[in-house]
Amino acid sequence: MTSSAAPQLEGDAHAAVLHRGSHLQIIASAGSGKTEVVAQRFAQLMADGADPAGIIAFTFTERAADELKARMTKQLGPSLAAPRLGGMIYLLCR
Repeated sequence: MTSSAAPQLEGDAHAAVLHRGSHLQIIASAGSGKTEVVAQRFAQLMADGADPAGIIAFTFTERAADELKARMTKQLGPSLAAPRLGGMIYLLCR
C-alpha cells in the first residue's frame, strides 16, 4: 500500500523548501528529488500567502512541467490548486 502523503524532506532539501528572502536555484542529479522539493516549496509559499503570479518554475520538458503541476496539485489539493496554479508562470528551457 502506497501513501499519498508527501515525502518528509531533510537536510538541504528541507532547507530549500523553507528558504525565504531571495531567489532559489535547485541543481541536482536526475532522480534526486528536485521536483518534490519545488512542489513542497510552492505549497509552503502558498501557505505563507505568496502570490502565484510572482513564482516562476523552469523545466526542460513539457513532461517535467506536467509532473510538477501534478505534484503541486497534490500538495495543495485540487480545489485550491486550480485557482492558484492558473496565475503561475511555467517556462520550458530547450
